[in-house]
Amino acid sequence: MSLRSRIITTVIGCSLITALICGTVSLIASGRNAMINAKQHLVSSGTSYQKDIDGRLAQIETTMSTLAQAVLQEIKDVDRFQSDPAYVKECTDALRDYAQAAGENTENALSYYVRYNPEFTEPTSGIFASRSSSGASFEELTPTDFSTYDKSDTEHVGWYYIPIDNGGPTWMEPYQNENTGAYMISYVVPIEKDGVTLGVVGIDIDFTQFQESINSIKVDTAGYGFLLNADNTILVHPSEEEGTALSDISAPLADFVSNAENEGQSLTYQYNGERTASFSTLKNGMKLVTTVPRSDIMASSYTLLYMILGAVIGSLIVAIILGFFIGGRISMPVRDLTEIIADTAVLNFRRNPKSARLIKLKDEIGNMARAVQQMRDKLREMVTLIDKAGLSMESNVTELHTNMAEVSDMCSNNSATSEELAAAMEEAASATETVTDAAGTVEENAKDIVTLSQEGARNSIQVKNRALSLKETTVTATERTRAMYEEVKGKTKTALKQAQAVERINELTQDIMEISSQTNLLALNASIEAARAGDAGRGFAVVATEIGSLASQTQETVSSIDTIIGEVNTAVSNMTQCLDSTMEFLDNTVLKDYNEFMHVGENYAQDAADYEQGMTQINDAVTTLVEAINNISFSIREINNTVNESATGVSDIADKTSSMVQMIQATDNFVNESKESADNLNKIVDEFNIE
Repeated sequence: MSLRSRIITTVIGCSLITALICGTVSLIASGRNAMINAKQHLVSSGTSYQKDIDGRLAQIETTMSTLAQAVLQEIKDVDRFQSDPAYVKECTDALRDYAQAAGENTENALSYYVRYNPEFTEPTSGIFASRSSSGASFEELTPTDFSTYDKSDTEHVGWYYIPIDNGGPTWMEPYQNENTGAYMISYVVPIEKDGVTLGVVGIDIDFTQFQESINSIKVDTAGYGFLLNADNTILVHPSEEEGTALSDISAPLADFVSNAENEGQSLTYQYNGERTASFSTLKNGMKLVTTVPRSDIMASSYTLLYMILGAVIGSLIVAIILGFFIGGRISMPVRDLTEIIADTAVLNFRRNPKSARLIKLKDEIGNMARAVQQMRDKLREMVTLIDKAGLSMESNVTELHTNMAEVSDMCSNNSATSEELAAAMEEAASATETVTDAAGTVEENAKDIVTLSQEGARNSIQVKNRALSLKETTVTATERTRAMYEEVKGKTKTALKQAQAVERINELTQDIMEISSQTNLLALNASIEAARAGDAGRGFAVVATEIGSLASQTQETVSSIDTIIGEVNTAVSNMTQCLDSTMEFLDNTVLKDYNEFMHVGENYAQDAADYEQGMTQINDAVTTLVEAINNISFSIREINNTVNESATGVSDIADKTSSMVQMIQATDNFVNESKESADNLNKIVDEFNIE
């Protein structure tokens, strides 16, 4: 069986098993849920009908309660009501409208009444109105005569005495009215005030309307409802007669209904087949029972079963389709990978276009494809390397075979050459002795050069010291000149500042001239005023004349001072120009010359240092040369010894070369074997297909 068939079979099998398990569980759960839902629906349906009937009963109770309150309000004096018939009639007339309104406002009411206690009122006292049907008008009639019936006659006067004995509002059992022929049910409310029972108010309702409501109950398809009294006797039933005991139909159902704690629950019993029932207690004490056959309950379960079977079949169809699709999707990469592995098995390493798609998969097949591709790449590389190695080995073996033949010839030639080389070595030994003698002469000349270079180094030190002394002298003179320049420059600035005081004198002479002018003007005015004063002003006129003369002399003196100051200013200006020229000469010429002279001294010192360094280097070089000559002499002596030893060695080489020729012949045999191995590798590579 192929992988695809196995995958499809597995998917369909798993889907079938899953569908059967889910279907079975769903069927069981749906049957249980359907039963629970059906029972809940049964209970809720009964509760709904109960609320509808209780609503109508509650309306009747409210109406009668309102009428009872009206009676209590009208009968204000209980003692008078017990003893005064006129007061009774007055109260009755006042209540007639209330009673009529209660009857007309009550749906399906056939009669209403307000009856007084016959123990202290007339036997027919009170109000009684009746009509033949709910659509007719009420007609007030003479109330029932209590004197004609005994208290124990419940058939005729039980409607009065039973509620009083119960001590509260009472719903009477349905009964057939012999006078009207109507089937009715009564609701009676006792009236009590100040501990005295005054009577009752009541209303008779057409019970056929309740029968129609009960008979119209329909639950699901074949379900129905029926009504029981407090004694579990059937009042309304679609197929059983009224008055039939429920225990005669189904004892388990009768026991179930008898227990008030079972209200709102459900019971499965046998009645014309298997049925399920639930009951609710009405406000009047009756019990409304709703029942449905099991077929109705299971109908929804069967529908759900068919839906589940359809879903299972649909799931199987989808599973088969998905099985084919998934099987194809899963098996196709496996088939492609199997094809690649089969190519690998026959040593076919050609690139397969399906490999690129397979290695992109993110599942186990993709991992396998990537591993197979990695293996094929490694094998392809290995085959390529083996191929290259075989070709290279074959080429190398061929070349090695050729080289061995050449080496064999060369070894034969080397043997003869070695003998000639031994003779040449002997001649070289004699030549090295001549070189050794020449090296001794060169060594003595080099020692003379060392002596001269050492004397030059000492002279260079003296030159360097003189250059340094000249440099220091120049630096000292430059510093002194610069100090003198700074001192002259400072004094010049001070003199120039002092010369500026002359300008202040000019300002003072101007002030004096202005004062003299004002004094002349004042003297003139004083003379004029003295002339006006006549003889009295003559003395003042003399003073004014003297002041004017003093002012004139002051102006003449100031003019002389201006002339002198002008000459002083000219002298200061000339002195300033002279000082500026002097400072410029010191700055631009003297200091510059000293700086240049100091620079020459530095260069001279540097040259002396370079000369000293050069002589030192010459001395070092000559010393090195002497050492080298000594080394050369030693090396030549060693060469002489080596040449002598080489002559002996060359003779040995000639002997060993003969032995090498014999070894080369043995190596040629190994080369032939390697060529055979290379041929075998090429045959193996030819088995692989990597193109």
